[in-house]
Formats: sequence, C-alpha cells, structure tokens
Amino acid sequence: MVILLIYKFLMKFQFYFKMFLKYILLNPEEKKFIKFAKKLKKNKNENSILVEAQESNFFWVKNFFIATYLSDKHKLSIKYYLNRNNLKNYKSFLSNIYFKIRNNNLFNASNVKKYNSFCGNEYFSLTQLKKRNININYPKKIDAFVKFKYRGIIIGDLIIDSYLYHIHNFLYENKTQDLLKENNFRLFFNETINIVDNFHNFFEKNKVKILINTYSSYIDHGIACRIAEKKKLYIYYACDADIPFIKKKLSNHKRNYKLYKKEFFQLKNKEEKIKKALKILHSRFKGVIDENYKYMKNNHYKTSDEQIVNNGLKTICIFAHSTTDSLFGFDEMNFYQQKDWIIFTINNLKNYKKNHNIFLKIHPNETKKGEIFLRNIVKSYDFIKILDKDINNKKIINSDLVYGVTVHGTIGLELAYYGIPTIYANKGPYTSFSFAQESKSINDYKKKLISCLKKKKNKYYKKEAAIFYYMNFMNKKNKENNKTISNVQKYLFYDQTINLKKFTNNLNLKNYYKAISYLSKYDSNLGTNN
Repeated sequence: MVILLIYKFLMKFQFYFKMFLKYILLNPEEKKFIKFAKKLKKNKNENSILVEAQESNFFWVKNFFIATYLSDKHKLSIKYYLNRNNLKNYKSFLSNIYFKIRNNNLFNASNVKKYNSFCGNEYFSLTQLKKRNININYPKKIDAFVKFKYRGIIIGDLIIDSYLYHIHNFLYENKTQDLLKENNFRLFFNETINIVDNFHNFFEKNKVKILINTYSSYIDHGIACRIAEKKKLYIYYACDADIPFIKKKLSNHKRNYKLYKKEFFQLKNKEEKIKKALKILHSRFKGVIDENYKYMKNNHYKTSDEQIVNNGLKTICIFAHSTTDSLFGFDEMNFYQQKDWIIFTINNLKNYKKNHNIFLKIHPNETKKGEIFLRNIVKSYDFIKILDKDINNKKIINSDLVYGVTVHGTIGLELAYYGIPTIYANKGPYTSFSFAQESKSINDYKKKLISCLKKKKNKYYKKEAAIFYYMNFMNKKNKENNKTISNVQKYLFYDQTINLKKFTNNLNLKNYYKAISYLSKYDSNLGTNN
C-alpha cells in the first residue's frame, strides 16, 4: 500500500514537473519557429489587431498566419492577450494557492516568447489585474441574470456558464437559482466586472480594429468577443481544425447552421451530394470512425440486431451530455445546467412509464465523476434504466425507440439517419431541420415530450441528416479549396495535434507566402456579409 502511494506520488510529480518545464522552456521546434517569425517585418500602426494567446501550439501557429496576413493587408500592429484569469481561485482554499502559483508570470514565459515573436511586446494579462472595490447590484433571479448587461454588453450568461465550469465542474448538486446565493458568486461577479473594464480600456487605448479569438464561450474567451461585437469589428475565430477561420461580426464562434438547408437547395446536383453524404453516414453507422467523428473515443453505432429490452413496449431515451461540456453556446435557452433538465424531463415522462421503456444514456465521453453525478440524480427514479456509456446506440434504436431527448446534442443527426425525431430542450445546431423538435419555451418542451409520443418514423429525416452532413463537412463553400489548404497547411488546419517538427522543416518564406495567399483567397471568398 505504501509503495503504491509513493509510486502514485512520483508519477504525479513527474507529470507536473514536465508541465512546469513546458510552460517555462521552449523546445527546439518552437525556437526554430520563433526565429522564423522574428524575421518578418512588424507593422507599427497605432490601430491594432488583438489576438487571443491560447496555450497551444496549434493555435499559436494558426494565429501567427492569420494575424500576420491581416496585419500586412490592413497595415495594423498586432497586440495579444493571455486568456488565463483568476476566476478558478475562488473554487477552494487549495485552488487559490495552486492558481496563484500557476498564474505567476513565470508560467507564462514560453507563451509570451511565442507571441512576442510576431506581435508587439505589449500584451494584456487577465491574471495581473489590480484588485478594485466593486459594488454593483445584479438581478437575484437566474432568468434575469443571464441577460445582465454591463457597459453595453451581455455578460450574465458568460458568468453563469463560467461559474458552473470553473467552480463546480458542471457537477452542481443544487438548483441553478441557488448559485446566486453563494458567497463565491459575488467574488466571481466582481472579478468579471474588473475584467470587462480592463478589456474596454485595452480596446480603446490600442485602437483595436480586428479580433482574432479561439472561441466565444466562457469569460476566458467571451468578453473580448462581446466587446468586438458591440464595436462592430470583424472577429476571426481560429477554433475549427478543418478550415482556416470563421469570420463574423457576432460573438458566436459556431458556423451559421440556420442557413444550411436554404443554401443546400440553391446548389446544383443535390441528389448526387446527398448520395455522397449518405455513403459516409452509412459507413459511420457500420462502425467506421470518419474524420468528422474523431472527437468520439469510440463509435457506438456498430451494426447490431440486438435490443436493450424486448418487452413489446416503445422506448424513449434521454441522451445525457458529457458533464465536462457547457449547455450554453446556442440561441435561446430553457435550461442552464444538466441536473435541472434531467429532473424536469423525467418528472414529465413518469406518467408514461407503464407503456414505455424510459432510458437515460450516459455520454460516451463521460468521466468517472460525471457518471457518479448522473447516477445520483436518477437513483430515486426506479423506472429509469441507466445505460452505460459504452452501450451500442443501435441497440437503443432497435428497442422500438420513439424519440430521443437532448439539450443540444449531435444525437439528433444520428437518430435522423434512422428516421427518428429528437426533442431539443434548448436550441441546437439543427435548427432548420424538421427532425429536430426544438422547444421555444419550457412549456413548449413539456408539450413536445407528450405530443412526440405519437410521431412515427419519417424517411425524410434521413435525407435531412445527409443535407446537414454535406453542408457542415463536405460543402466547398465551408471548406474552401481543401486542396490548397492541404498543399502547405494540411498539418496546420486539419488536425489540432500539429506536428511542429514536420511543420518547421517545411517553413520558409516561399511556403509562408503561399499560405498567406491561400488565406487571402479564403478571406475574399467569404466576403463582407458575415
């Protein structure tokens, strides 16, 4: 037992020591890239581009290309901000000690060197803000709080989402309303106000004209995006690995799903495109993990004739989200955390337990802590059958599944392939497709849980699934010149596990300007109406 504890301690020490070295030291490939980046001429215009300096080589390299391209095109200087903040300090006494050490300038050393290589030396660090006495009142009701505005931008939703994530790891045991009563919430709120004020000052002082950000979620990423949106600036989102960037004037890094269906029917050879998409989906549901399904650890759609149960009853399945993921990010919301949604859903389905099997399927990427959390939520409901995360979803479908239930999950596309509808508690990515039964309000969601019991399988849903898949993953307008991206940048824009050694070996001025040319063409094709 003692030997085992010593072994575990040594393994943890080794892990943290390696991480420490990573944050303060540069490896040979990083040094080589920095040397190349420093060769490029920097614009010194008083107007600037602001770049989010995410701690990732994928984003560092990608931001380098996007920022230097835009700087040269618009003759703007480049500034950056370190998106780490002090919000996690409020989680516990030990967290406070750990993050005070972790947020020390020493741990930012390598990231600062990376971004100094192509930006100016002036940057904005969210961990180094001066403490201020802040006394601002905020709404005491959760629905009002998520719409709370400060300095002309909505920040309430970002605060709730970030607080659930940073302080509770989305494993919150109480009702979401109770968050507002916690002592840490006031401290968290005040810290956010301080962040907003300092961001505003940085935007004004540096005359920011373009923002390059990774994401738009949480306070970490979202505040800069909200300010840019208010100022009607272009935001270049570098979050996706299969395209160079998403360009918008909106504080939302997601693609414009709402237009997918309309835009598809404006294309030529629609039936041929549907066949191509269906061929890929057919392979996926036979067990092949395609390039656009790689975020899943396993494929849970291998062909199977088995059932979960064979009792002659129809089935309803609640598909839980991974507890590590936010429920925020789309438009209107009815539920802010998973526990509230699950309990509400079960309570409105319990009258149908005699004539239906009611399952709750744990997400394939769920953590051990998350599984315990979810099982504790439903343990008092003896009629709910909990399905392990490794259960083949085809077995659920074979159990005479009437419909699936989710908050905004991708399960809708997967069930649509089999002609089965999905009820959405919040808005989701399939907002323009009929297989997604989206709820306008909590009352509307309640009604759909009942009315959809009468729905039958619909062959058109399968066609819709193919249309969405094509528009999101295969459409040339979204992918824009895959062949040109693959020429010089396939290991840059295609996979976040960038091979920096391979990349730096191919990096020279000729290839750099080729990449810039591709970015320019991609940017031009996007136009200005985003």
